[in-house]
Amino acid sequence: RGLPLFLSVWVDALVKARLLTPFQAAEINAGRGEKLRVGPYVLHNRLGSLGYAETFLARHIESGEIRRLAVRRYHEAPASSIRDGLEQLVVASRELPCDVLAPVEDWGDEGTQVWAACGQHHGRTAAEAMIFHGRFPPEMVLEIARAMMTGLVALEQAGLCHGDLRAATLTLGSTRNDARIGPRLPFPGLRAVLRPREGYAHLDLPPEAFDGLAPERIRDATPANTASDVYACGCLWWHLLTGRDPLPGGDGLTKLQTAQRAEVVDPRPLAPEVPKELLAVIRACTRPLSNDRPAGMVELASMLGPTTPRGQGRLRLAVRDVAGPMPLRHGVGVRPGFARWKKLCLGAAAACAVAIAVLLPVFRPSDDLREARPCEPLATAPAESASIAMAAEMLIATPLPLLESGPITESSPPLSDDNSKVIHASAITATNQPRSTPAPGCDESRGTPALGCEKSPTTPQRDGHETALADWSDAREPVARVSLRPGQRVRDPSGKRIRLRVASQGLLVDTPDVVFENIDFVLDGSSLASDRRPPAAILVLHSPGVTLRGCTFHATRPGVDAIRWMHPTDENAAATSLPSGAISVERCVFAGVEAAIDCRAHGALALRFSNVLHVGDGPLVCLRRLHGPDEPMVLALDRTTLRGSGPVVRFDAVSQGAAGSVRIEANDCVFALKAGEPLLSFADDALSSGLLKQIAWSGQGSLVTPENPIAGRQGELTQVTLMADDSIAIDGLVRSKVEFAGQTVERPADSVVVGWLAPLRSNQAPGIDPSAFDE
Repeated sequence: RGLPLFLSVWVDALVKARLLTPFQAAEINAGRGEKLRVGPYVLHNRLGSLGYAETFLARHIESGEIRRLAVRRYHEAPASSIRDGLEQLVVASRELPCDVLAPVEDWGDEGTQVWAACGQHHGRTAAEAMIFHGRFPPEMVLEIARAMMTGLVALEQAGLCHGDLRAATLTLGSTRNDARIGPRLPFPGLRAVLRPREGYAHLDLPPEAFDGLAPERIRDATPANTASDVYACGCLWWHLLTGRDPLPGGDGLTKLQTAQRAEVVDPRPLAPEVPKELLAVIRACTRPLSNDRPAGMVELASMLGPTTPRGQGRLRLAVRDVAGPMPLRHGVGVRPGFARWKKLCLGAAAACAVAIAVLLPVFRPSDDLREARPCEPLATAPAESASIAMAAEMLIATPLPLLESGPITESSPPLSDDNSKVIHASAITATNQPRSTPAPGCDESRGTPALGCEKSPTTPQRDGHETALADWSDAREPVARVSLRPGQRVRDPSGKRIRLRVASQGLLVDTPDVVFENIDFVLDGSSLASDRRPPAAILVLHSPGVTLRGCTFHATRPGVDAIRWMHPTDENAAATSLPSGAISVERCVFAGVEAAIDCRAHGALALRFSNVLHVGDGPLVCLRRLHGPDEPMVLALDRTTLRGSGPVVRFDAVSQGAAGSVRIEANDCVFALKAGEPLLSFADDALSSGLLKQIAWSGQGSLVTPENPIAGRQGELTQVTLMADDSIAIDGLVRSKVEFAGQTVERPADSVVVGWLAPLRSNQAPGIDPSAFDE
């Protein structure tokens, strides 16, 4: 009975004995111990993010070898092409040298995640080194470039390309025991497999992940190749020389726009002492057209010249200062019998943990005692015991030597878990009244609130009508606001759909980066009858963005928009800053609404629709503001179907100056609008600012019915005046009659295209994929 009941005490003891890393302890205490096992590896520490994947330090359970692991998680099972590409990458990488490259040696597929392993190497990335030491000396950059060529030439001869050459992936350090000091390029070819396409339709990465992206990859959506690697090398060396990226951008959208322009300036104003050969190579590599760059890595290596003994010596000294000494594999003063003692200690600790997990119910207070003493803390949760038991089994299977003390810190971020931010629907409260203070005499610290004081299940100092989302039904009051946290996912973990009745004034969401999944948003009809105010929209968005997956929007009254986006709400703040935002819509249906998105937001914006069905009366997107030159906008459509609706985009804005760029990319979409409805509709005031020249439509494999013109002018009396088709630059759009599977337009299965006349790039029908919808 003298033993502590909290499992975290035993976890802390294992950390102090250096049998667990702080990262492992944090995951076990958070109930995610099972996430430490990835294939045949046990995660030891989190190294950082590549943007498209998380990297970890891991140990193989059977061999005990330390590897670097890149883990990519998906919302659904990855496509077979990704698995085939990883297998081909591992086979092609077997003969690659391991002096500069750290090739992918193993891979695995586990449900909704894939992982790839490469050899471990010590050091810092070039981006981290510039944070502590500033820009690199020009002579050192030249030697780094020459040293990189041996690996890149071997990669080209093997028929591969790296695909992710940038300062955040170039590691400066050493292999085991300082056998070789210099640049290292981990995971060559991995990004080209996991992200074969880049562009405006793929803005799900941080801005720095787009460093060195060749302009043709954005413009033509081509896969990574040797020409794009050559361009990335020039941008990387420019970055090392000057300490800043040659194509800057504060967000992903701006980053892609500057990368597409490919306006790399002379680095000498920022780095005057650039060697002539390095300057000539950077100029040749960063040319906008791929045919004007060096033909390959062999030609690039000849332009740089061979390495020199003096240069290699200076590079070794500089890298030692940047990367620091190689961390010891064992602690200082380890006794010869320490390994045997550690195994016994590990077994005893694991046995104690399992015993605590088994005996925990004996010491847990009964339900009656828990009700009598509501403020007494409970011992622990069953999830903790299960997590630590599983972690103990993994540790028993792999005897561990003392862990490296260099890169491990107490402040290591927790393992990125797709379910870590999931909030159960029953834990969210909603209200249709403004917040107010508790009534006098209401003491919520007592076990039972006073008469007239209603206690909230999550926030004790909130008044008004509140109800859990899981309890929503037609008998409940409609809601106008929900209490959320930034980055939260709102869904029912059991997979059931949630029917959300929204008040007449709309549901206000002002929390950033919220994700709604499998929710049916319905504008309440009874409240509309009693409310004389015109309905705003079903979802009123005052945040930088939101993600919607598997949701539906339905209005029982005409003239109601599904989403009204207003950010920032303060016009003065919008005028003095340059905000940005993004809305992502996946597997959603818009029925009976006026516009899917009524956009009144400021700044650089991105709207992404993937596998979306819009059968409303109005446009898919209605722009109420005419964006300026420094406020670009991107509309990405992928497998989106518009059936019997209004235009794709309606420019309903008053001209206040020059218009900014609007890029529309449509891939495998179907536009069967109402008869005579144009794809793009313009108000008279919107055409007076040169807007037509700023619109660029690209993509491939999309169909538009013959009854729908490309562009039209919207008059005051809702009359549409057709405009010439060549007035707007459009690419990748084919006219053809289409035949749908059924007559019920709101059902995704009935809105599948079963017949068309125009030739397309594949035999697969364009438009929505009904298998991804819940019917």
